[in-house]
Amino acid sequence: MKKLSILPLALLIFASVSHAQAPVSAPGPVVAPVVQQRADLPTLSITISPLLLILPIFEVTAEMRINPQMGVALIVGGGKVTVEEALREDYTVTVYEIGAQYKYYVLGNFKSGLHLGAEMMFLKASGDVNGTSAVAGGLSMGAFVGYKHTFSFGLTLEAQLGGQYYAVRAEAEDTNDTAEDSDLAFLLNLNIGYSF
Repeated sequence: MKKLSILPLALLIFASVSHAQAPVSAPGPVVAPVVQQRADLPTLSITISPLLLILPIFEVTAEMRINPQMGVALIVGGGKVTVEEALREDYTVTVYEIGAQYKYYVLGNFKSGLHLGAEMMFLKASGDVNGTSAVAGGLSMGAFVGYKHTFSFGLTLEAQLGGQYYAVRAEAEDTNDTAEDSDLAFLLNLNIGYSF
């Protein structure tokens, strides 16, 4: 009789021990994938614009991850562009640019995904045109939609398409002549680089 009364007590202890341990093991699989996913996201993407190298202007973009869905980028560039006039006289213009972007990844994340963003860019150009020194400066602001894909080994490809408003002012230093222009234009960025 004593053996039969121990059996329900043993079952009760076993049931309470197994219920007490269940919550400890349950969160493990839920937390681990989230931590692993964030650990796999790059912190920084460095890209260049191959199309601008044709001019040639070297432009580099450094985008830093704020969180999995947001990034901010600094853009710097420069180069010497040779322009051919209608009279077949070539002249060289030195170009500098600096700008910034904000991106929000609506699909995917900082590593690979569709994003919406805004860009602001300042550009300065100077050179001798027909024996006259000239300086021009401009500011552009626009919005874009883009897609970035980062391969497992770090190679990063990015494309952005949008619209922008720009305003430019040029001045001839010798004659003090000035010219101004503003308009709407397409915004197109095609970049390649590396994320880490």
